[in-house]
Amino acid sequence: MEGKEKVVMEEPILLPDKAIWHPVAPDIVFETNEDYFNWYNTQHCPEAGIDPKTAPTVGIILQKSHINTKDDTHYVSLIAELESRGSRVVPIYSGGLDFSGEFSVAPETLPTHFNRVILPFSTQDLSRNTTTTVSASPSSTP
Repeated sequence: MEGKEKVVMEEPILLPDKAIWHPVAPDIVFETNEDYFNWYNTQHCPEAGIDPKTAPTVGIILQKSHINTKDDTHYVSLIAELESRGSRVVPIYSGGLDFSGEFSVAPETLPTHFNRVILPFSTQDLSRNTTTTVSASPSSTP
């Protein structure tokens, strides 16, 4: 095609099936808690005005398909709102949630270092006060 620029195709970025994702992180995802909390507590929290030693920790369980397709505005807004109120946020995703049809969480299986876990896509009654959140017992944070 004369006079036309050729389109250059980039290699796709393959995301792991489970990881921790944050919209302002320098890496697309973190595959270990250690890597995430190292970045989050030492770089992001100070910039965001969050005290990682005293802030409550909120876990959010996301669907991988929204991360893959960059259809993540609702997640970005939720994370920004929680952080603006002084919470540390741990947004994890799993590809298995996209195809399961139903997702079940037993409150006693939640990590105890989370003060609250949010399932933004759930209407299941998860006990402990509300239909979309589960409160875990407060304890020390990583």
